[in-house]
Amino acid sequence: MKFLTKLVLGAIAAAAGGVAVNKVVSNKESEMIEGLYGRYVEVFGKRICVEVRGEGSETIVLYPGFGDVSPVLNFRPLASFLSHYYRVVTVEPFGYGISDSTSRERSVENIAEELHETMKALEIDNYVLAAHSFGGVYALELMNSYPGEVKAFIGIDTTVPEAMKYLDDSLVEYALGSGTRFLNESGINRLLLAFNEERFLPENEYYQYTNAEKKMFNILTLNRSFTDNMKDEMLLAKENLDKILTKAIPDDVPVYQFVSLHNDRLLESLGAPEDTWTHYHEILTNNPKSKLERHAAPHELHQKITKEMAINIDEWLRSL
Repeated sequence: MKFLTKLVLGAIAAAAGGVAVNKVVSNKESEMIEGLYGRYVEVFGKRICVEVRGEGSETIVLYPGFGDVSPVLNFRPLASFLSHYYRVVTVEPFGYGISDSTSRERSVENIAEELHETMKALEIDNYVLAAHSFGGVYALELMNSYPGEVKAFIGIDTTVPEAMKYLDDSLVEYALGSGTRFLNESGINRLLLAFNEERFLPENEYYQYTNAEKKMFNILTLNRSFTDNMKDEMLLAKENLDKILTKAIPDDVPVYQFVSLHNDRLLESLGAPEDTWTHYHEILTNNPKSKLERHAAPHELHQKITKEMAINIDEWLRSL
């Protein structure tokens, strides 16, 4: 019994020591995050990070899905391909990547306004917007609130409100996010990285992340996963989805949608009719120049079909 007590006390002491060491290291890493990449623009008194690549006359803005620890690094493979022909701007919303946090409510109206103001600060008043996953919700709000700003929209397996009734995403995402934060703060994820430094790195066969980029990604994963702004955003997800339920992409905006078949199969397993995910994407637009492609690849299509996506986007934009 005494041995078991000592063992438990030893484990508790080791865990506490691990948390303390992790806290010290994290504090030092937090200092390194400042200006890690890109540049800052001021929006509502806080700083939003953007990375601009390429010098084309046409601008493509890349906007992330929920919970992306580093939109700049996550989108860098796609941005690298597209930047041969376009100016590509990757935006990190408040609480994402190396952007500041904000006290502004994470409502769909506020987040769309912040993207609008970011473009205004960059003196970009007309652009092609490409959004991934839940970023499509804010893109839809922006296109309705600021007509004429977006000249074309590219949806990378964007969230469609009608389909979400088959999946209560909020609790799942919240639980996963909270778990990740615990693993970071306890030092467990840092320990796991010691065995595999590419554990959190996105897999992309078309782009080789440099050692410096890998280090950046690990620092941000350990220090910027499920931030307070992300948590607040997730808690407002259902309310934000309800607000845009009756909204559609303006008819004068052509749309190119990349849809993952994985989500069709997922919804079918939860009782939805066949191809429900695709169907709700099809009815988002009435523009005759719109296009939809289905891919047998996971949700992170910008990482899985990077080269094909970049080529197809370029061909489509040139055809408009």
